[in-house]
Amino acid sequence: MNGPDFKFKQFSIRQDMCPMKVGTDGVLLGAWAGVGGCRRILDIGTGTGLIALMAAQRNADAEVYAIDIDPGCAVQAARNADASPWARRIHVMEADVRHFMPEFRFDAILCNPPYFTNSLRCPQEGRSLARHDCSLNFDQLSEAAARLLEPDGELSLVLPYEASAQFIGSAAIHGLQLHSHTRVITKSGKAPKRSLMSFGTGFQEATPNDLIIAEEDGSESAEYINLVKDFYLKY
Repeated sequence: MNGPDFKFKQFSIRQDMCPMKVGTDGVLLGAWAGVGGCRRILDIGTGTGLIALMAAQRNADAEVYAIDIDPGCAVQAARNADASPWARRIHVMEADVRHFMPEFRFDAILCNPPYFTNSLRCPQEGRSLARHDCSLNFDQLSEAAARLLEPDGELSLVLPYEASAQFIGSAAIHGLQLHSHTRVITKSGKAPKRSLMSFGTGFQEATPNDLIIAEEDGSESAEYINLVKDFYLKY
């Protein structure tokens, strides 16, 4: 997924200006997050604009807002949005969510956040901003989501599985409770690698479930194919 272009069924992604390219995490979140019935959706740290574009495809009525702290990413996401069928409904801005103060709130917030808190910083500055919590940590993201969500809105995000408990704790400090949790298993029999989670105000039973991407023989699972089939060309 590292080439200059990545084509999906209904849109294409140009990614030469973005340090972080199209990846499985973003596709999983864009396909999994609850966006049905939403009037306004916010994609924090939009990068190429992938998740914003997926949200616009899945909800034909929503206004989708996408922000990124990186100027190059904001430009590229805007260009990708303008080239899509939903150009009029996707609004891209260069902005730091910590200081983002729109005149309205959002029904859904989606984020593939920086998460390599304790690892070495990447020497490429843009990639470091995208991959590490030097620009946005879990507490700051939780605070921003609580401030920007409608009372019945939800924050959805993808994280490494081992970071799940830490984020759940940060979210709780800001009044956001875990509403759903899907553990992503790359191959049947392996330990979970990622967590897809949603948060909102008020208690909701959140019994974890598993999404297996590949079966033991290496074939993609029916559940995974069903999740992403509206996007990838090969299905």
